[in-house]
Amino acid sequence: MKYLTNRIETTNCESINCNGSWLFWAEEPDEFFLGSISKWGQLQPVLVTKSEKYHESYTLIAGYKRVRALKNFNQPVLIQEIAPLSEQDKGLVYLSSNLTHDLNPQKQIKALRFFHSFDYPMEELYQFLNIPIKSKQYTLWQNWLKLPQKWDQLLIMGHVPLNAASILSRFEQEDLEIIFPFLARVSWSRNNALHFLTWLWESGQMQGTSVRELIIKNNLTDLLARDLSPRDMVKKLVSAAWKIRYPTLSQLKQTLDKRCQELCAGTKWRVEHKDNFENFSLELTIKVNSREELLNGLKDLQQISTSPTWELLDKCWKMTEIK
Repeated sequence: MKYLTNRIETTNCESINCNGSWLFWAEEPDEFFLGSISKWGQLQPVLVTKSEKYHESYTLIAGYKRVRALKNFNQPVLIQEIAPLSEQDKGLVYLSSNLTHDLNPQKQIKALRFFHSFDYPMEELYQFLNIPIKSKQYTLWQNWLKLPQKWDQLLIMGHVPLNAASILSRFEQEDLEIIFPFLARVSWSRNNALHFLTWLWESGQMQGTSVRELIIKNNLTDLLARDLSPRDMVKKLVSAAWKIRYPTLSQLKQTLDKRCQELCAGTKWRVEHKDNFENFSLELTIKVNSREELLNGLKDLQQISTSPTWELLDKCWKMTEIK
């Protein structure tokens, strides 16, 4: 690199300023890394430039983990000086020095967000980050960068999948603000996140209202105050969004669930319809602990098969076909 000098020196850790937004992947050394430094010492110099602060001689450009590890052992640091750089070029040097890192969405967003504010060819940056140009992943990142920066933390924490970027980018700012706590509260799987967000957005479009107004009208924020497990929280929120999106089917489902309870009342059988009217099949299950219970269960099954409730269930199916 044309900015790099051939001279390698040593200095103490306190003389190096290790703060900088370009160190977007900086992390503390783990036990394995500390063990390597302890056994072999520093095998490569860190990259620095002259510092503008009077009490520090250098500013770190790349090598954060090495400096932190050496400070832990109270050891001097091997440094290689670089000519003064712009903020953008500091980021490029840092990125080039860390291209062997295992890239994941958590790392990619940190790099993308840093360079997003600079006049740097984003297509070239995407190639550095193993994101094929014009691919689905490329489009998702383009949409994600339209979101406020505070959303990045949800992606980094694994609360929201990158696949949610396409639908989130359609939300108005006030809608993003009210939806944020729901996604920050618990971790969401790809399917649950897409269902929850898409159903709310589509409902707003169909009813000519905002997602914010839908959430307030249907008291969804009340769920956030309840002492629910993450799994139950997500389940209830997805169910609520489905009811808002499909109110008629929701009412039919309530009727169907009631008929299923009537169908197996007084027996050990359990009857469920699990597919939200994607098909008309029912699932009948029973638990038995003996042959006698099995025989009794078969008698109950005969009773279920002749129940007049089946006629009411048929009406539910026909209403579904009409809708």
